[in-house]
Amino acid sequence: MDIRGDADGRLNFSAYDSGVDQLAWIVESGLMQRELWETVKRQGNITLFCPAQPGSWTSARTPYR
Repeated sequence: MDIRGDADGRLNFSAYDSGVDQLAWIVESGLMQRELWETVKRQGNITLFCPAQPGSWTSARTPYR
């Protein structure tokens, strides 16, 4: 990967030079969110309250109910 910037700035990233197959992966955020959620649901030491509704919430400026 070759990145060029202002004032002749340049970065060159090479998976080959780094001794790895890939430098990174691009994953659609919805897929990542779903996998993270499923992983959390499988944990025995986490209690999920979902869907949760707060009884009330008060702001310093405006009360909400």
